[in-house]
Amino acid sequence: MSVTNINNITDIKSSVRIYPNPSADKINIELRSAIDFQNIELVIYDGIGREAGKMKIDKSVTVLEQNFPSGMYFYQVKDKNKTIGTGKFVKL
Repeated sequence: MSVTNINNITDIKSSVRIYPNPSADKINIELRSAIDFQNIELVIYDGIGREAGKMKIDKSVTVLEQNFPSGMYFYQVKDKNKTIGTGKFVKL
């Protein structure tokens, strides 16, 4: 693998932005990449790794946190079974 490929992977994974974090009301997840992904899926896991939600998204999505109890959550953004971003957020 060349250095260019490694940088491209880093650019893709860093293209997921989540805000505000922490949040008591809602969060926004934004895909900030120039790459045109298809079949993008957001999967949210609770603090012990159980799947808490899943949805299809395009370039950005707003997730209403009121569906989740307070706690720490982890997310994974996938495109055709390839992970393009991961992170966490806190629900107050």
